[in-house]
Amino acid sequence: MVYTFFLSLMLNKVIFMSTIQEFLKTLQGCFQAPLNIPEENTYLDLSLTKRITAELLTQNKDLLPAQDLIAEGVCLVIETLKDCHLTKAKLGINELLKAYLLNINEENQEKVTEIFLDYLYEIYLYSLKDSFPYTDLLWGYLSQCFFPIAMFLIEEGYIDGCQVFLLKTAYMGKIAAQKGLHTSSIQEFLHTLELRAQELGYEDLGATAKNHRFNLELF
Repeated sequence: MVYTFFLSLMLNKVIFMSTIQEFLKTLQGCFQAPLNIPEENTYLDLSLTKRITAELLTQNKDLLPAQDLIAEGVCLVIETLKDCHLTKAKLGINELLKAYLLNINEENQEKVTEIFLDYLYEIYLYSLKDSFPYTDLLWGYLSQCFFPIAMFLIEEGYIDGCQVFLLKTAYMGKIAAQKGLHTSSIQEFLHTLELRAQELGYEDLGATAKNHRFNLELF
């Protein structure tokens, strides 16, 4: 409790911080916090509920979602985009993706990949706004991050997680192509991953990478 209270205070003050080191320290505190997986929470999320009853609504009306410091950290990264601070945004993405790799394991690989890539997608979508002047630079940075992450996943044997990772990143690449951003880096990433997957005997993964590469600029 003391840990989370301390971080909450820092989150309230972070927009006034002037140094990159302070910002990064706050982000690391957020992203190193335990991952909150929604299904484990008793808060009633209608998107995760198959059947709604009046009794269920009454029982859960006062419940709050569990504190999610990773989500709070993502909000801080988006704030840096609002302030047009490219360096902080890149560092924030870097810390988010490192947290993803530290949280993934054999049992949770698909779910954790989906959670963290959805967070990344939030950041990416905001970077596409006309008010953000560094869209192409941030997209270039993201594209460079994709390759080592995918290699880590495939080398560690997280093949199901890698399939989800490919789906999410290829979708971002397709949006980039529609927006007129460069796709050479992600094309190269998908081709290299295709070859590496085939070398290791993951034919389905290699075929997926190939399919995403061919469809990247088909609208």
